[in-house]
Amino acid sequence: MYKLLSLLIIFSFVVSCTQPDNKDKNTEEITETKQVSEKAPGRDETVVAKVNDKPVYKYKLDPNLVNPLKEAIAYEVLLQDAISKGYRQGDFSNADMNDPKVKLDLVIANDQAVKTMKSEILNNVNVNKKITDKDVNEYYNKNIRKYTYVAVLKYTIDADEETTNKIRDLLVGGSSVNDIRDEYGDQGVKIEVSERKLNNDPIILDNLDVVEVGAISKPIRFAGNYDIYKVTELKKADLDKFKTSIKQNIKSLRKQDAIYKYVDNLIDSGNYNVTVLEGDQKG
Repeated sequence: MYKLLSLLIIFSFVVSCTQPDNKDKNTEEITETKQVSEKAPGRDETVVAKVNDKPVYKYKLDPNLVNPLKEAIAYEVLLQDAISKGYRQGDFSNADMNDPKVKLDLVIANDQAVKTMKSEILNNVNVNKKITDKDVNEYYNKNIRKYTYVAVLKYTIDADEETTNKIRDLLVGGSSVNDIRDEYGDQGVKIEVSERKLNNDPIILDNLDVVEVGAISKPIRFAGNYDIYKVTELKKADLDKFKTSIKQNIKSLRKQDAIYKYVDNLIDSGNYNVTVLEGDQKG
């Protein structure tokens, strides 16, 4: 559907990972990254990427985003493009970055410049074109787990990871909890069973290989124990009840797609060289 967007909000714009030509260069980059990270113990200033030699620091990666590294890279590309077009207000070329007020002014100016850049991009894109029932159905089916509710039996297991995985295998094979308790009781393993009513907790759903009655999740580490969930009931939300919100989500995705397609084109043009130094990329 989108060049820079896969499924919900996983962006896959092309990031050119420039690899070091030799060990000396590789060592220099690693040393630089470590040195930068040691400058400010209050936040992680490890350099995770560069855009035209401008660093992208680890502390700028938002863990709440699906792909924080790519988001941060895209922000830096848009910022540099905005500056080149004169959209950033103020002259910070000789500013004292040790002054907290100056640093705050720079952050605000940068954010406003990127915002202006995004507005310009969206002014040239029709994100309000009609959203059809087919569009809604496709979004619903691609994101079906968001609209799937499961009731589960929750097994809380006080054991190490290896033992917990063996217990999961026994549950998958149809063993009862009492049988498992008998087998592992002399090892001090404790298993507590509780019920959870219908919900669409992503932590549960994301750890199920298949979402169906009888499915058993992978072990999930929580509060010193492992939780395993077995689906006892499944219900999918009525699409008609979510049509309005889905249409809003599709419109938002169109905006995101337009912005990231613009970033992709800038990178493809060769004017913005992106080097990834650290981090796993999704998409």
